[in-house]
Amino acid sequence: MDFACKKSLLPAFGALLFFLTVQWYGIYFMWYNHPGPLGLEDSAGYMSRIAFFREYPFFDAARELLPSHPPYSVNEIAHPYLYGLLARLADVPAETMFHWNFYVGLLLMGIVLFVLFRKIEVSPMFVVPALLLFAFYEGEGSYHGFSWVVPSFYAILLFLISFIALFYSKRPYLAGFPAILLLLLTHSTGLYLAGILMLALFLNDVFSGQAKQGFRKASLLLLFGFAIMLASELLSNSGTLSKSFSTSFQSYQDIIGADGITGGMSWTQAVAFLFERTFETVTRHDFTKYFFGLYTPLVAWGLFRVFRNGRYPLAALFVALLAGQLIAPLLTKLGYRFFYPLEVVTWIIMAYGFAETLKVLRAGNPAAEDNGKSSGRPLAKIFSAWALVALSTLFFYNAVYHKTAHNYQIKFYHPKFFDDRAFIDYVHEHRKKKIVIFCPHLRDYLYLDDLWRFSNILHPDKASPETIAGSPGQYAVIGEAFRLYEEKRHGFSVVLPRDGAILLQNEGMTPGTYRLELNDSGLEDTEGLIVVSGDRKTAEWRSRPYSVRFPDDDAYPPVLLPWYLNAKKTWPLFSRPFRPDDIVRTVPTFTIDLRITENGALLLQNKGGKKFLHGSIRLVNKHTRQEWVLDFDRDNKATLEASAGLLYKGKRHPLLWTDPEISKSYRTAVFRLERNFGDVKAFSWYAGNIEAPETGSVATTR
Repeated sequence: MDFACKKSLLPAFGALLFFLTVQWYGIYFMWYNHPGPLGLEDSAGYMSRIAFFREYPFFDAARELLPSHPPYSVNEIAHPYLYGLLARLADVPAETMFHWNFYVGLLLMGIVLFVLFRKIEVSPMFVVPALLLFAFYEGEGSYHGFSWVVPSFYAILLFLISFIALFYSKRPYLAGFPAILLLLLTHSTGLYLAGILMLALFLNDVFSGQAKQGFRKASLLLLFGFAIMLASELLSNSGTLSKSFSTSFQSYQDIIGADGITGGMSWTQAVAFLFERTFETVTRHDFTKYFFGLYTPLVAWGLFRVFRNGRYPLAALFVALLAGQLIAPLLTKLGYRFFYPLEVVTWIIMAYGFAETLKVLRAGNPAAEDNGKSSGRPLAKIFSAWALVALSTLFFYNAVYHKTAHNYQIKFYHPKFFDDRAFIDYVHEHRKKKIVIFCPHLRDYLYLDDLWRFSNILHPDKASPETIAGSPGQYAVIGEAFRLYEEKRHGFSVVLPRDGAILLQNEGMTPGTYRLELNDSGLEDTEGLIVVSGDRKTAEWRSRPYSVRFPDDDAYPPVLLPWYLNAKKTWPLFSRPFRPDDIVRTVPTFTIDLRITENGALLLQNKGGKKFLHGSIRLVNKHTRQEWVLDFDRDNKATLEASAGLLYKGKRHPLLWTDPEISKSYRTAVFRLERNFGDVKAFSWYAGNIEAPETGSVATTR
């Protein structure tokens, strides 16, 4: 390697190191003391697939012994299978491997971008700015960019590898076909991306004046893809795979159907519908800012220089992706999700244009970029170059802000405060029972250690309330009661039926004047609520705002990169700081003053409609300032039942729980708390309908 080559590599390697530092730190920042799995709601789905292959690496699971259907299809199998095997070899939980996957994926992406950029233009004047820019690539909306290292990320990674192999390697098919095979097995967009590569192959030769050769290449790639799809259908029909390509595209709903074009439409209505779909795509913010918005000059200039300098593979890929983005909305209502690869290539085009601008300024004469021919207006071109530099700087500044803001958002996004180790132990302790988990999907818990091997875990759809009531001792119930997961509370809560009362009792309640508070209760009002102490009744409730806050203590790493500092200050040109406060929601706290005349007890009576209580009940002695708190979110069974109970229809019951948004068949069922893991709790069946005229005939567990 000569000195000039080494000299060009050093800054490029430095830029690669910067890329990895920024991207890895972003993951570390989000993961640092994050409660529960990192990322979006569907993180549990990705982890459960990894956990499945950790337990069953050779597809040897008997389906009747599984708590759920095997979570894989042919076009999404590569990622969970590989990381499931790695989790098994490293003997680490699926959640840990999922987090490691972020670092591994970003390392691979950095290497691929490094190679790709040097294939496009070996000069560090392009490679370095491009890597510096992509260090802050984050994505947007439903396509998540480099912040979300899941199968869609690896699809982009393999798409770029396939592009390098097909356009820049000496043996394009020998190198390209294995990469495309992995691409097809990684994500449902793989077929679309393979089609883009096929079109780009054709366009590249068209731009080079060799259309016939391009047609032959594209046809060969088409035949290869068809063979893969045919093999997947055969494996699906044989039962080896649960889904083939043709059956796994249901998430990308075709527009021919109830929600799209129907047989009753005229051709003009159908055309208008298709035009509307395309219009929705091109007017989205993430599309307009590049193609008819503020940053359009950067794209136009970069594209001009790409064509001018004969970088036809990159030009062909861009044109193919742009065409695909305009066509995708005509085929699926989720067409905007295909913007991910187009944005990546658009950033490369912009980085190339920026490098060309630097060359103009470095030469000091725009004519130097035109093989010595006179430009005629060098001053105007230099002024234009500086304008492009200023706009590029603004784009880079926006990218830094967007990445940092998104990292702050995800860091505090959908936290799950629960003791997963205690939960796993509970499941093991009750392996002889059927465990019904009230949750949207069983995958939300199957990522935890060994739970794929528990065929006794059921979704509520697989266990009727009548069946549970018939033999309640054979069932355990798991319910969710997330405190900070979303702005609005939902999940299991304490039920207070009409004409019922919660008995609050504590030996520390000596006679005196008190203030009772209902904090984060989930109640919108206190209509019908009466506090009874001895023969005294009061219903003079007051309310004041109560801010439920995220516990920020020790939430941040000990060392912050500069752009993560001052999270509560607003950056210039932006309207809000990254984290203006730690408030999750602001709700009313209801307070009432009362006098306790008898030691140790008072009633919270309900004369209104049925109510559901979250949060805590706090009682403060106004003279001694001594306080007593009943915390439904954190207190265990012994504490709650020693301090409170439900009085209803002349009987005393323990505090009873239900989910007001539960499935219709369970809507009247009530449960008794057994274990409190935090946001997740274990219950036993209590009654099918405590409000029914006769509840004695309903099977109960006491």
